[in-house]
Amino acid sequence: MYDDQGAKAKKEREAYARSHPIRARILELYEEDPERPLTAADLQAELEELPGATLVGAAYHLQVLRGAGLLPEGVD
Repeated sequence: MYDDQGAKAKKEREAYARSHPIRARILELYEEDPERPLTAADLQAELEELPGATLVGAAYHLQVLRGAGLLPEGVD
């Protein structure tokens, strides 16, 4: 029962994360290269193609993804 609830919660967190274009792009970049540094400054060039993407926004979305357990902890 607890495993089902945990799996459901993880799927919900991932769906929420992918519902925003900046978070979705960050997750795609992480999945492409998990060893790549994931800091707002490192991602800035990648995110410039998305409307409304800023350095501050990237840092915020990294924290959201890390808080949801979808990205490893790191330096922003």
